[in-house]
Amino acid sequence: MQNHPSYDIPDKSIAKTTRQKWLLELCEQLVTTYIFGESEVQTLVDQTQTLQDATEQPFRCRAADCPATYVHHSRRVRHEIEMHGGNLNSNLGQRDEFGYYYCRAACDNVFLTKTTRNRHERSAHEGVAVEEIDDAQENPTPQDFMFNYHKAKLSYGLILFEFNDAIKEGDGERLFNLYKLALLLFKTNGHVKYAYIVLLYLCQVIAILPESEASDLKHNRFHNKYGGKEQLNKDLKTTWKGLGANLSEESASRTSNALEMLLAIMMSIDNDCSFDKRKGYRAAKNQKRV
Repeated sequence: MQNHPSYDIPDKSIAKTTRQKWLLELCEQLVTTYIFGESEVQTLVDQTQTLQDATEQPFRCRAADCPATYVHHSRRVRHEIEMHGGNLNSNLGQRDEFGYYYCRAACDNVFLTKTTRNRHERSAHEGVAVEEIDDAQENPTPQDFMFNYHKAKLSYGLILFEFNDAIKEGDGERLFNLYKLALLLFKTNGHVKYAYIVLLYLCQVIAILPESEASDLKHNRFHNKYGGKEQLNKDLKTTWKGLGANLSEESASRTSNALEMLLAIMMSIDNDCSFDKRKGYRAAKNQKRV
């Protein structure tokens, strides 16, 4: 506890807006450096952009004066090996510059996934001893598990805050981008039903619905055009409480299905009796006015 901050903290003599801006910039710096990992994210972004640019056009043979083009990078590499005598990739090791896995039997072919690589090794190189390299050997740098735990926890918390803020602000575009991230999280953690619902929503916006309906689904989902409360949890819990000992799963389901009609009947009776429900939380001075 003897350490001191390496930056100057503005005192109260500085304007409040200036101090708020300084704190915001400091928080952004900490989040970028220690939570999201600016260098790691930028590397992934660059690799993703490179792959995206490569997939938008055919893979051309990298040998001189060869006009051959291929849809897949792995097929191009196979052509270069068969017709030009070798692999022309620049990266060596477990994977090439496009992220494809090298065959471990030294035939220089590349494969998109480990599964296809292993299947090729079993069929084309049967009997050849292949050295198994696990993730620990590929990444010999020791990991800080406590740091990784808190980093993941803060990242997940910030994602939840972002969801809540997007809903609060009614920002459909930001929520749409967050659902893309949620799709990966749901799929990775085995929540396939949630992943399916999110994927269905993304497909509806991008491809299934007409442009006008897709825009309404993305931007107008926060608009309540019917008025009144959107959630009836309080009224539902009140009716359940009134059931007392008769509360069961069947009675609770029957009550919830009839709740909207019950509230409509109560509202109709209030209108017939000219009873206006008083708004607000403060008690009336004269109870006869209620």
